Amino acid sequence: MTEEARLSWRRILVNCAPRFLARNSRRSTRIKRVAVLCGAVRDCVLRSICFEVGGIDANASRQFVDRLPDVLGRCDEDIYDAPFAAEAYAFVHLVDRYRRFWDVLEELARAGNLPVRDSPLDVLDIGTGPASALYAVNDFFEELRAYSGRTRDCQRLKTPPPRLRSIEASEGMVRLVHRLSEITSRPGPFQPDRANFDGFNPPEIRAAHHRRIQEELVNDWDYSEQAVRIQASLEQEDWQGDARYHICVLSNFLTSQTQVQRLASELTHVFGALKPRGIVIVVGGSGADYPMVYESLDKVAKKSNVRRVNEMPATLPCHYNNAEAEEIKKMYRSVFEAVQQVVPLHHLEEKLPGARDLWDPDTPLNGPKAFGVRVYQALNKPPFTRFTKHRSG
Repeated sequence: MTEEARLSWRRILVNCAPRFLARNSRRSTRIKRVAVLCGAVRDCVLRSICFEVGGIDANASRQFVDRLPDVLGRCDEDIYDAPFAAEAYAFVHLVDRYRRFWDVLEELARAGNLPVRDSPLDVLDIGTGPASALYAVNDFFEELRAYSGRTRDCQRLKTPPPRLRSIEASEGMVRLVHRLSEITSRPGPFQPDRANFDGFNPPEIRAAHHRRIQEELVNDWDYSEQAVRIQASLEQEDWQGDARYHICVLSNFLTSQTQVQRLASELTHVFGALKPRGIVIVVGGSGADYPMVYESLDKVAKKSNVRRVNEMPATLPCHYNNAEAEEIKKMYRSVFEAVQQVVPLHHLEEKLPGARDLWDPDTPLNGPKAFGVRVYQALNKPPFTRFTKHRSG
């Protein structure tokens, strides 16, 4: 895609975004999607703590409640394969972070920095967790596609469904996301592309694919060495596009400056894996160590020749007094009404003294006032690449 074509896409997006977002607001489209996701999380949790024939499993319910303090205060630790940890994390965080990421996508659309193509977008979520970001990406583009199909001057925004990729180490979280994707009839994710972010190296992924093509040509077709090189070069679109993305997401994944420094090589590879004008979206907290995390990440991005998108605010507000918050509160209430059949109220008070809004129906939903955001955008040519012919989307 030429730079002139990209500018044309951006002009259309900037022109259409206010009307698209206003229409969704009028029709409460986003609220309806939040309600559906809340229902899926509620059903997933209740199924996990109920007997097959009905009725609450007292032991499972207690284990679920015991995990709630962990997912509230020990998110940075390796706790997610403990029994009911994935369900507890999704129960507390999934829907709220889904709507936060939707806020990010709205801001990117307004500024014209949201990737839009006439071919599917490749999206990678690193540290996927319960897939809050990937679900938001899928749903947001589904709404944009529906809107553009009905609006003549916005029809070029009719982007095909994105290809959702993920990196997630927790088997418990992977199983949970698989169930949620099935419950909501989503296109995925169902399995991660890889388990660990450590060692993430897209150039090596492409080189390995290139070698496999060469080996197949030799073994299956008995090509000569020279013919193998020529044919593999002709088939470069099959491997040059491997591990290249329009959108990379690190949502609540980078939590300390030390972690950014330890993963500097992998993060450099993330920036290098962006397709032309692709973006990296980083979402996290706004206080404590997070300013230093973002500063360290800015340095990695700068060394990678990727610019920070200054149109994106450094923080976005969290909302707890709207219809979406009411849906989340309703989900909490329905689960705890079931749990309290076997877990006494005083046990909840002891376990969750600082999270009364979770289990007390009379306590309004609350949380941090804002969350932090960083968005970085690649140049027209992907950083550190030397090839001249590839499918950029």
